Amino acid sequence: MAGTPLAHEFQDCADCPPMVVSPAGQFLMGSPLSEKGRFDSEGPQHEVTVRAFALGEYDITNEEFLAFLKETGYQPAPCDP
Repeated sequence: MAGTPLAHEFQDCADCPPMVVSPAGQFLMGSPLSEKGRFDSEGPQHEVTVRAFALGEYDITNEEFLAFLKETGYQPAPCDP
């Protein structure tokens, strides 16, 4: 994503974690058939478009996440039902 501006950071509230925005863009995924050492699983090449998204700048610990769950009552959906 050449020419992409520097990441934008924000916080939703004073106590909220800092977030970093990854801007939308496109890239070519996969290896060309002519690439030496290419595996079959690396193709076919195709263009991928990614929407802008934000994620926390820092990792959180399990303790921090459990405190969030306890304080908010939030119940995440199971990842692997």
